[in-house]
Amino acid sequence: MKPVTLGIVVAAAVIIAFVAGTQIEWRQDGPAEELGEAIDNAAGGE
Repeated sequence: MKPVTLGIVVAAAVIIAFVAGTQIEWRQDGPAEELGEAIDNAAGGE
């Protein structure tokens, strides 16, 4: 994979994880909350 392509993929993954985490945080539905925590942990556990 070219460095530019890898950078775009990583940036997209970070944005998707952030958006998904934000949406899930608003809902706080049992399983969705667990998924949000898993995404947060995968994204760096902030």
